[in-house]
Amino acid sequence: MAAEGAIPKVEYNIQVVDLHVLPDHEDYIFNIADTTYVEDVGMFGVNPVTGFPNRLKVMISGISRVLDSPKDDSIKVQNFTT
Repeated sequence: MAAEGAIPKVEYNIQVVDLHVLPDHEDYIFNIADTTYVEDVGMFGVNPVTGFPNRLKVMISGISRVLDSPKDDSIKVQNFTT
């Protein structure tokens, strides 16, 4: 049986634009296992003190590149911790 922390609690598929191919944006690249944040007000709500959306730390677990149609590129992100 897998450890409880190894089972994703939340998963999102997000359409992305690959900016690193543009001049002066070479640092904007994403890879499997990179971490980022998801803001989903409907799921995580808003911080009552700051008024900003609560966010969840996630890991990029998949990248789909559509060579004929880069506008359809996407990433899969998952939360592996509680």
